[in-house]
Amino acid sequence: MLDMIIVSVIEVMVFTVVDKVANKKRKSKKGKKHAKKNGQDVAENQPESSSVEQSEDLISNEEVVVEVVEEVNESEEDDGLAFIDQEEETVLALLEGLYVSAATLSHPSDQVGDEAVSSATRQSKKKKQAMPSYKFTYFHGRGIGEVARQLFALSDTPFEDVRLRGEEWMNIKDQSPWGHVPWLEVDGKVLNQSWAIARYLANQFGFAGKTPFESAMVDALGDQYKDYWNEIKPFFMPMYRQNMEGMKDEFEKKKKEVAEPARDKFYAILTKEYKKNGSTGHLVGSSLTWIDLVVVDHMGVLDHYVPGFLDGFEEMRELQKRVNAHPKLAEWLKKRPHTPQ
Repeated sequence: MLDMIIVSVIEVMVFTVVDKVANKKRKSKKGKKHAKKNGQDVAENQPESSSVEQSEDLISNEEVVVEVVEEVNESEEDDGLAFIDQEEETVLALLEGLYVSAATLSHPSDQVGDEAVSSATRQSKKKKQAMPSYKFTYFHGRGIGEVARQLFALSDTPFEDVRLRGEEWMNIKDQSPWGHVPWLEVDGKVLNQSWAIARYLANQFGFAGKTPFESAMVDALGDQYKDYWNEIKPFFMPMYRQNMEGMKDEFEKKKKEVAEPARDKFYAILTKEYKKNGSTGHLVGSSLTWIDLVVVDHMGVLDHYVPGFLDGFEEMRELQKRVNAHPKLAEWLKKRPHTPQ
């Protein structure tokens, strides 16, 4: 029903414009005929075009459009028919497009509709072909680079995943863009810094928040995560080496003096924001954002090295469960290379 209404409206628009042009054409022809008969440019005493004549001129969209276009071509040979100004030429150029749109809506299986659909398909293919090429370079582990990989997976975006091991990194470090990882190449253009990359990809793929305020809130929590990272960082090396000889005492010491205060401070903020956000299952807004990914992946690292370290933060456990249950993310978690951190 709606498509028929749209077709009717477009047809009225076409008829109105063509009628205006056709009337101007007839007046021009009459003027030429009168000038030849009387030797001057004076109109004969005959009535204006009747409604019957107008209806004959507007038998169908196709006939009217063809007639007017033919007259435009003839006007190059006969100055007496040069009645169409620049504005009307522009309108005529659009008439065919209007009619194709109407025909496509009312008869999508017709030839005109098929041609319009084919055109739309070609445009869609061009957009797909124009998709940027992505190359992401980081260590073999997850760390601060994993969020970028997860954003590619969630958006079904192909990318080259370059994973460097220790010796490989040392061999190319001096030639790297800024002397550290990660970096992202987009059609050959280089973007450095993990959070800049995360924000860029999240904005490209729709995981940065639905409103400007949500995006700012996601960024704020991302910056808070960096503060937390710097505070807990001295704990990481003893954590990784806790099973090595002589490291157990250092591990326990750093856990108590460094890790627990940093954890309590940061996870109190996360819990507060999670509760304030209602029952959405996310830290910000009603949909998945890159800060959800960052927090949940880091929780997985802590769970691996320090089981029970996050017990008591039930809201964060709920967040972890919901995020990891996302179908596309769950698929990525299964197929990615297994690394503890």
